[in-house]
Amino acid sequence: RANLPADTSAIDDTATITAAVLHIFDFNGGSGAGPTVASVVTTTQPSNTALTTADYDLYGSSDLGNTSLTHGQAVGTEFTFTISSPDTNISKTGFTKLGLREKNRDLANVAAVNDYFYQFCSSEHATSAYRPYYAVTYTLPSTFVARVMVI
Repeated sequence: RANLPADTSAIDDTATITAAVLHIFDFNGGSGAGPTVASVVTTTQPSNTALTTADYDLYGSSDLGNTSLTHGQAVGTEFTFTISSPDTNISKTGFTKLGLREKNRDLANVAAVNDYFYQFCSSEHATSAYRPYYAVTYTLPSTFVARVMVI
């Protein structure tokens, strides 16, 4: 599991979010047999900057978008997740709290038979191009106001 909170409060409250894509980058290729499918889920951890063991149970169970993470990739290999219902799942008033769960075992509540893992670059990675980010597309309502000056 992974938490990926982001401050998205800079998006205008009146905006309509039309698309959102999470971008993550491979750190070391992972471990396990075959590809791993990761799913984006909502999270409800109380802190935006720190995790506790209690946060493990605060991951949602609805798949908001998933992708296959192939093991053995080079550092910096990009993986993208298109987030469903972006106007609902991206916050315009604070932090967007999304995370990742493994789809076929963790999200499906199937017991793991081996230790599989996947590591991706964090927001502190030395190469800024490898840091995870959300690409959010939105539109603002048109508010044309006609002003007439009479002299």
